[in-house]
Amino acid sequence: MEYYLSEIEKRISELNIIIKNASKRLEKSPEGCLRIGKSNNSVQYYHRTGGRGDCGKYISVEERNLARALAQKAYDAELVKAAKEELSLLQQIINLKTPKPEEIFKSLSPLRQQLVVPEIITDEEYARKWLEQKYERRQFADGAPEFYTGKGDRVRSKSEIVIADMLDRLQYPYFYEMPLYLQDGVMLHPDFTTLNVRKRKVIYLEHLGMMDDEDYLINAFKRIAVYERNGIYLGDRLIVTYETSEQPLNTRAVEKKLRFYLD
Repeated sequence: MEYYLSEIEKRISELNIIIKNASKRLEKSPEGCLRIGKSNNSVQYYHRTGGRGDCGKYISVEERNLARALAQKAYDAELVKAAKEELSLLQQIINLKTPKPEEIFKSLSPLRQQLVVPEIITDEEYARKWLEQKYERRQFADGAPEFYTGKGDRVRSKSEIVIADMLDRLQYPYFYEMPLYLQDGVMLHPDFTTLNVRKRKVIYLEHLGMMDDEDYLINAFKRIAVYERNGIYLGDRLIVTYETSEQPLNTRAVEKKLRFYLD
C-alpha cells in the first residue's frame, strides 16, 4: 500500500506542476478564442472575441503567432481542467482515514492472530517469512582468508563485508551466496540475494572486485550474460558493484545504488 500511496503523491506533484505551468501561460494568453475553417483546401484561422454568432476576424499569415497563441490557450485551459479533476480525486484517496487492509491483522490481539489466516501480510511479516528460507552455503577452500561481517557471517572479501554490513544497516534483508537455479539448468551463487520489501521483488547483487584483471572481466561478462539469458536483467533484478586495484569500492555510490533499487 505504501508503494501505491508514494506513486499517488508523485502524481499529485506532477499535476501541481502541470497546473502551475499551464496557468502561467493562460495569464499571458490573448483575449478570445480561435476558429479554424477550410476553404478550397486552404486552412484559415479566425480570431473570435464575441459571442456564439461571432465568426471572428481573419488571421493573416503575418499574424500566425496569434493563431498559435490562441490554440495554446485552448489546450492549456483543457489541460488545467483535466489536471484539477484528477488532482481532486487523488487528494480524496490520500485523505481517506479508513484503516488500510494490511493493518487489520496487525490490529488484532496476539490470541486472535493465532486463529486467523491473514489475506494480506505486512511488509515486515513478508520480510520475516522470506528470511526463514534455508539453504546450503558454498564451502570455503582450505586456507582461504577469513572475513566476517558484523553479524558474524563469513564472506570472501573485505568489500563484501562492507556491502553486507551496509545491507544490514539499511535493513534490507539478504542471503549470502544462496543457490539460484536458473531456467536453463545452470546454478549460480549470487554474492547477495536481497529483497525490495515494498515491491516484494527479489534482486541479485554481484560484486566485481577485480575489474582491471582481463580474465576476471571476461568471466564477469559471461556471468552477467547467463543471468540475462534467463530473464534476469542488469538494472532490473540484477545490480552490480565493482572496483579495481586503483579505484577501490566507493561506499557512497554503493549506498545510493542500494537505496535506488531496494527502497
